Amino acid sequence: TRYRDPLTGLLTLMFSLGEIFGALGCIIFMPTLTEVGQWTTLCTWATMPSYLMLPVSYMLLEESPRYLAVKCKTEQLRNVLEAMVRWSRSPLGCDVDIDVGSPGSTRSSGP
Repeated sequence: TRYRDPLTGLLTLMFSLGEIFGALGCIIFMPTLTEVGQWTTLCTWATMPSYLMLPVSYMLLEESPRYLAVKCKTEQLRNVLEAMVRWSRSPLGCDVDIDVGSPGSTRSSGP
């Protein structure tokens, strides 16, 4: 896809930024690497980016389609699948009809 290269570059950039962030934490909190009580502060520093991304992830991530199917939440499942089709910008390639009658009763009709 056309997004593969930019996303791969972004992933690589995030690893590099993480290394810089970790190095800055070492420079600030443990410049000689002998400070005994500073390890907990350094570990807290290292977890900051994940805590900052938690609200963003909570707002942007959807439930997995499998979880919604197992819990028979068909309306949410349909919404998530439609969003996946919109995000991928490509048609499904087949018609999917969701039946909530019994487990394993999802019908798919191919082309």
